[in-house]
Amino acid sequence: MFLRSATRRNSVRQAAASDASHESFTRLRNLASRWRDGPAPLVFLLPPLLVATWFVPDYDLQRLAKFLIFAILAMGLDFLAGRGHLVSLGQAGFFAIGAYSFALLAGTCDGEPLLSLLLGMLVAGLIAGGFACLAGVPALRTRGVYFLMVTLALGQMVFYALHDIPLFGGSDGIFVCASPRAIEVLSLSGSRVYYLMTVASFGFAVLLFWCLRRSFFGTLLGASATAEVRLAALGYAVLPIRLAAFTLVGAVAGYAGALEAMRFRFVNPELATWHLSGLLLVMVILGGRNRLWGAVLGAALVIGLEDLLVYWFPDHWQIGIGVLAVVVALFLPNGVLFFARRLSFRRLGVWLVRQKESPLR
Repeated sequence: MFLRSATRRNSVRQAAASDASHESFTRLRNLASRWRDGPAPLVFLLPPLLVATWFVPDYDLQRLAKFLIFAILAMGLDFLAGRGHLVSLGQAGFFAIGAYSFALLAGTCDGEPLLSLLLGMLVAGLIAGGFACLAGVPALRTRGVYFLMVTLALGQMVFYALHDIPLFGGSDGIFVCASPRAIEVLSLSGSRVYYLMTVASFGFAVLLFWCLRRSFFGTLLGASATAEVRLAALGYAVLPIRLAAFTLVGAVAGYAGALEAMRFRFVNPELATWHLSGLLLVMVILGGRNRLWGAVLGAALVIGLEDLLVYWFPDHWQIGIGVLAVVVALFLPNGVLFFARRLSFRRLGVWLVRQKESPLR
């Protein structure tokens, strides 16, 4: 009888310890999920980016600026495709519209150099957003693969317009003719001021899309993809919600295009090719769809892998990125970020259980 009661007490204690460990692990996981899905990782990411301004050569700063620009584009596409289920292959068109708009407007901006350049970027974003609004009216009346094909056609229309209209310089492109005072600020070799502007734009984009995901508008956009009939029954018009999201993401892509135009002070129609839109989609797939930092991780993987593959296989570097995308789509359908989180949480859970069951406690 005594042994039986002692066994029961030990079983109850082990069960209580296991429940406490599971509860602690669940509480810690929820806290970590709220922390990492928000803008809090910027606290650790921004200081290295800012320190690199004074210790990294100009060429490497150009590569970092390219990563930040593509991260902004990928976050926009992830918000559109992940939250609204609107997979677009026309983001490169809005990107190129913003770049060309800034190239044509930069020479007309006068006054304080930084303010005039910032004004030119904002106007370029508004122009790209206006085109996205006009293009989204017919495009958003389609669904699924039809929406994909319509946005692809829109992007190709922009490419051929930039290629054939003499105002845009044809296949040779045009130079960004900024004012003399602005040229002093943005040197040809890649100035620190431009890089800091890119870092600030990246931080603002992270805050913007995080707020949009947590806002009521983000909830409506998600409901328009998963419960369109119920949303319409509640009195909400689905098309304006999607059109607002499509326009906003197009404006952000145009702003990123203005940053790209400032990077080398030169633009050409290659910015509007569908290959660039496909590369953005690969970034979203690699990092993980509907995850803010997944798009950033995907952009880092693609840009970093591009540098390595161009060094090893200069003529066939796209094959490596394609193989990686296929492997991730087959074996990691939720993206690399989700796999890394699951792996870290499993190790953390095992450690917590061992700490609870340790005989020294």
